[in-house]
Amino acid sequence: FFDHVKMVWYILGTTATACSLASIYVVLCLYALNQFLKIFYYRHSLNSFHVLFLWTVFLWSSLRVAYWMSTDSQYTCVAEVVHGLPYALQFSTFSLVLFFLIHVTYGHRWMQKVRLFEPKAQEGAMRITPRQPTYGTSMGHGPHSMYGDVDFHQAYSHDTDDTDASGESHLYAEGQDLSPRVVEQSLCCMLPCRQGSCFNWKIRIRTFHVILYIGLNVVMTVVVLCLTVARCQDILHIEYSDFDRYMTLVIFSTLLLCLSVYGFQFAQVPQEPAPQNEEMRGKVAWLVVFITLVCVSRCLYAILTPWFPEGFPDMEIMDNGAKHPQWYLVCAEILWEILPAAAVFVYFRGVPKTSHPRSLLPRWFQQREERSKSANHSSPPLGPNREIPARVPNVVHPAGSVSSSAVGGMYAPYTPSM
Repeated sequence: FFDHVKMVWYILGTTATACSLASIYVVLCLYALNQFLKIFYYRHSLNSFHVLFLWTVFLWSSLRVAYWMSTDSQYTCVAEVVHGLPYALQFSTFSLVLFFLIHVTYGHRWMQKVRLFEPKAQEGAMRITPRQPTYGTSMGHGPHSMYGDVDFHQAYSHDTDDTDASGESHLYAEGQDLSPRVVEQSLCCMLPCRQGSCFNWKIRIRTFHVILYIGLNVVMTVVVLCLTVARCQDILHIEYSDFDRYMTLVIFSTLLLCLSVYGFQFAQVPQEPAPQNEEMRGKVAWLVVFITLVCVSRCLYAILTPWFPEGFPDMEIMDNGAKHPQWYLVCAEILWEILPAAAVFVYFRGVPKTSHPRSLLPRWFQQREERSKSANHSSPPLGPNREIPARVPNVVHPAGSVSSSAVGGMYAPYTPSM
């Protein structure tokens, strides 16, 4: 019976183990495509960790399917590129998890790295009174608020008086409805420097890590492709098994080093009181621990392979060019590539839905459509004694768009329109 089965696989040009591995990678591809179609259908944001992770997994899983189903009797240059490029894409995938860890680790520090003013360089800037506690908790009124029952105007005061250069008073009446979210953005996002211009520490720190992530992935991909082509052209005289081992060691040792550094910083960060943040921290911690163990096992495999007398004959090439991987190579592929991707899939399994319809078309087309709709709804003519009702927008404006004037480079407290 097994001889007949082997004959069938031989006629199809592949082997049972190679076809089994390829089928598992096909399942990964289909699941990633299904998740992306859900995001596209529900019109969720395409600029997210989830979407980038789905695309990277889809790319290297597709290359793995093409590699295991191919029937090349020799290691040609195309076959080596198809086999080596998924390593760089896997580095992109797992470093994306690392970037998400950085986002969780420094999320609250971006709000703490705030310098509200430079007292010596700015005259008339607002100062923090001793009644105000350290920034970092939620603002507003309530048991978990930043000020408790103290009004916002009691926590802040000017150095000179309560009137700025334009003559507008910023005192608050009792019972006035404040917008803590706008005030929080005004205090935490826009920061004055010595020249009077405003900058954003949060965007600067985030941009640094984005550039670091893109730079590492570009460098790693270029190095892998260049070394693979150089080995194919006999510029590097090295065996393919040794080359694959060295490339794996360099890629995953770099990833392991980065995970160790930022994982230690993640462990030193105090836990947030919010239940949602605590749950997210727990899930990220287990995910990072699992990927770290995967990187450690891959590095140990690459280091200990030469110490064995016969090495690990992980794959056999059949007469028709089909690949016949050994059982421990199949287990290693499942442990090193499929299970980590599945773990991140489980973490990002929820696809959020928007509460209002969103357009996937360009922004200018959407604005044009909104203008045409607003022009069709004509308002009734106003009589001599009718007044235009004041509209209070519900949109949260950034700190630069608040209606109050600036005092010494620092935006004055937010005054809602009456």
